[in-house]
Amino acid sequence: MLYGILITLFGLVYGSFLNVVALRTLEGRSIVRPPSQCPHCGARLSPRELIPIVSYVIQKGRCRACGARISFLYPLGEALTAALFLWLFLLWREGRLSAWEALSEAVFASLLIVVTIADLKSLRIPNPVLLFFAPVLFFLRWAADPSGIGRILLGGLLFGGVFGLIYALSRGGMGFGDVKYAAVLGLYLGPEALLPLILLASLSGFFVALALIAAGRKTRKDAVPFGPFLSLAAWVLSLYGRDLVVWYFSLW
Repeated sequence: MLYGILITLFGLVYGSFLNVVALRTLEGRSIVRPPSQCPHCGARLSPRELIPIVSYVIQKGRCRACGARISFLYPLGEALTAALFLWLFLLWREGRLSAWEALSEAVFASLLIVVTIADLKSLRIPNPVLLFFAPVLFFLRWAADPSGIGRILLGGLLFGGVFGLIYALSRGGMGFGDVKYAAVLGLYLGPEALLPLILLASLSGFFVALALIAAGRKTRKDAVPFGPFLSLAAWVLSLYGRDLVVWYFSLW
């Protein structure tokens, strides 16, 4: 229990950092300087205003200095990171993941969260984020299976090629950032995950878009970021891909 609480607290703090990476990278700003400040009035945030989730709730989602509304993406990124890290910890404790696998999945989760926050914010996936994580994920996969370098590269090329074709055929329905993101995901997931990823991401995106339209939050002409659905599908496949394949074939 204690370790689970510590992992959750670490996830909240680390999630706050991932928010900074996602949002500042979109603007081409340093993730180190200046210190955290209100994006509206520029007021520097005090330590009590930087407590993950708690400060957002206490301040009712508004800046203490100017009263401007704070984006829900901040607590979302913090809560999401804490949840995924706790998830990995529980899988490791149950023996379903080795320490190395849990570490690799934590790095992979970091990419998924940063891309999700960035895409929700601006419908863009920052190139610097992909350029940083691509070699890191490649190394993690190569270190786990030195003989599988061909499979790793094939995954990236296949994902990038197929999503590039979808991008060309969609005529603007998909952003090119999704193509580059898919290529990075392919390095980690491997070529066999391509079709399941497309299926899971498309289905989840379809149902969420349908719900938003039914609720009046979106229209059929409004763009819906696809990156979060790629992230969701990638997370499920990275942890349960083999189980899903076994389950699918058991149906037949």
